[in-house]
Amino acid sequence: MKRIVSITLVFLFLSSVSGVLQAEGLSWKASGKNGAIAGGGEGGVAAGFEILQKGGNAIDAAAAAILALSVTDYHAYFFFGGEVPMIIYDAKRGVTEVLCGQGPAPGLATREYFEPMGNTVDEGADAWAVPGVLDACLTALERYGTMTFTEVTVPMLRILDKGQEDWHLRFAKTVRRLVRAEAGAKERRQGLRWVADYFYRGPIAREIDQWSRENGGLMRYNDLARHVTRVEEPATIEYRGYTICKCGPWSQGPVLLQALQLLKGYDLAKMGHNSADTIHVITEAMKLAWADRDAHYGDPFYVDVPLEELLSPKYAQMRRQLIDMAKASQVQQPGDPAAGKALLSGLQAAVGLRGDRA
Repeated sequence: MKRIVSITLVFLFLSSVSGVLQAEGLSWKASGKNGAIAGGGEGGVAAGFEILQKGGNAIDAAAAAILALSVTDYHAYFFFGGEVPMIIYDAKRGVTEVLCGQGPAPGLATREYFEPMGNTVDEGADAWAVPGVLDACLTALERYGTMTFTEVTVPMLRILDKGQEDWHLRFAKTVRRLVRAEAGAKERRQGLRWVADYFYRGPIAREIDQWSRENGGLMRYNDLARHVTRVEEPATIEYRGYTICKCGPWSQGPVLLQALQLLKGYDLAKMGHNSADTIHVITEAMKLAWADRDAHYGDPFYVDVPLEELLSPKYAQMRRQLIDMAKASQVQQPGDPAAGKALLSGLQAAVGLRGDRA
């Protein structure tokens, strides 16, 4: 039987549970007889575990943990206004789906705007993307969850109410405004959409617009109002009996798939775990995959990403010839999948023929 693996950055929920789940240790991870959670800070993991104990399913717990981590680990994924790509396997339907929790750049973030700054996107207000975290969590709850936004934010609000940072209490007020927006809904999914509308198309969106205008940002109300979380099929490859799933080329997810496709040509078990050859070939494969990311990846709505060709065994075979088991490459070597060439035009002479791989 083919096995399916969904590789995620932050969380792995092994099962949903009914009844009480007892934790066997709680830190960046927690596990019990019926489920497990791995994440960042202890507060976020505890939030997810609490929801499992209350009878929520894996997605309810994921949403609670993500929201709590936006407080405890805000420095690691850009706070509540950041991104959270999700890969979810729905066992009832037997399908794996991607939720694109990455918001787009504002409409004012044009090439003409950044050209005077050397096309450099700094860390100021003009570097913002539309916040994707909230709507991704709401969409996940709507499609796969069983709980309300109010229920899954209980652990998050408990952390915020302790007020360990100067912004905690202010943020708690914002979250409670969203909770109140859900109140009165006759149906759970309706309430979740009310929360999304209040944030992206209601009063909070207009306040973000105003703050952005006053502080040099590019975000406007229309950018927020247009935002939705796309539901997509994952990018996949077959690797040694497994189907490996990643998000699309709007993320860096396919880099792993490209690297694995390259590594199919090597007997890693024979090389030995953590041997010099194993580490070398994995590193070189990753270099080639990252080079293709830099050259070809982008938002599929604006860039024609040749993903099928990038992940094809034929292309991997051509690219694999660039790996020298005796030397480490010190140059970036993107390929040309559309043309069926191992190197982009101009690099063949500079790299392939002259042997500049030091």
